[in-house]
Amino acid sequence: MTHPTVQAHHLQRKAVIYIRQSSLQQVIDHRESQRRQYQLVEVATSLGWSESACEIIDDDQALSAAQSYNRPGYQRLTAMVALREVGLIIGMDVSRLARNCLDWYELLQLAALFDVLVADEEGLYDLSQFNDRLLLGLKGIFAEAELHQIQARMVAARLSKAERGELRFRLPVGLEWDELTHKPRLTTNQAVHHAIALVFRLFPQLRSIRAVLQYLRREGIDLPSQRRERGGGSQISWRQPTTKALRALLSNPLYAGVYCYGRMHVQLDPRRRVIQRRQRPRAEWRAFLPEHHPGYLTLEQFEHNQRLIANNAYRFPSGQGAARTGRALAQGLVLCAHCGRKMHVRYSQAQVRYVCDLAHLRYGDPVCHSANARHVDGIITHLFLQLVNANALEVALSFHEKLQQEAARSITSGSKRSAALNMKRTSRGAAMKRSIPRTDWWPRR
Repeated sequence: MTHPTVQAHHLQRKAVIYIRQSSLQQVIDHRESQRRQYQLVEVATSLGWSESACEIIDDDQALSAAQSYNRPGYQRLTAMVALREVGLIIGMDVSRLARNCLDWYELLQLAALFDVLVADEEGLYDLSQFNDRLLLGLKGIFAEAELHQIQARMVAARLSKAERGELRFRLPVGLEWDELTHKPRLTTNQAVHHAIALVFRLFPQLRSIRAVLQYLRREGIDLPSQRRERGGGSQISWRQPTTKALRALLSNPLYAGVYCYGRMHVQLDPRRRVIQRRQRPRAEWRAFLPEHHPGYLTLEQFEHNQRLIANNAYRFPSGQGAARTGRALAQGLVLCAHCGRKMHVRYSQAQVRYVCDLAHLRYGDPVCHSANARHVDGIITHLFLQLVNANALEVALSFHEKLQQEAARSITSGSKRSAALNMKRTSRGAAMKRSIPRTDWWPRR
């Protein structure tokens, strides 16, 4: 005998059993919950549907119900409801179908419009009845509030652990977790260690990210990168250095022995479905613990590097800008005596001039001031030669020799690694040639 709410036109359609678990760990470990959800087919048969009329949707395993755009099973369910193919929707509870009131009310409106029944472990609901619709709406509100409480407890526990410096997260390349002290340590891979340390030695000497990049590219030195693998592991690969990689390396306080958490603000844009990452000011970081673990440089050296990076920015008036090529000697260093703004360099076939034209470019005002670079550079050269002595020249020559020695060591280590890779490729190619007949790989005329 069927339920009095179930009508004949309901039985002519399908009974859909929606099955979902929130995470992969639940799918692997909580097998009893899966078994109970698959047993909901018996509930559908007890209400009058045959087993052939029951359809199971389990495409959304290990997916959260906080959103619906990333759940193909839920989208298929709503499409079937709109096409009048569903007479009954069964889930263990409301939270299996949606933990978002917007998605939940949308499903309820579709079910009420196309006369679809909804059932869970506690009963059968007819959405054309106001009391049933009100009850399911309240259940959806409680499901969303429960998700908020679960997330709030998890975030609070994570922040509490991070404030003590005990929360583990993915470390950048060159650092790894020590299982004895439960703190980060320098990597045991000597090739990675020397490459990271070389960058931190070069930057205070060359004083710009661009100069470090050009040095590494000129000497043929690659940088290590970390690629995440399935199962939680990671693999080290060597790539050509880039400005983005060097900036990320020099701007990460973990390399200075600082345990920090909450540097980035991650926000999901639901319309474009992209994740936006923005760096917070240091005052808003949730954890900042200096001298927490060994580092490649001290905190004072790290702060000095950050000031150099900020000072190298051209677009800010407070920064001098990094050294650039060109005939002008003091690019980015000359300030206007009238307004105090930074003067730009203008090249022409006849001469080079320092020009204060920011107000002219922005607001259309007259050019504030200009000066011939030949006269300004002559004054700077005269003052420089008065200050330079023999001791300063000796220091500059010794520094140049030190850079050449470091380049020679880096080239030697890089050539060994390249030779090993070439030997592996050569042996692999020889094996392939031996296994394939010559007529198969040599083109015929």
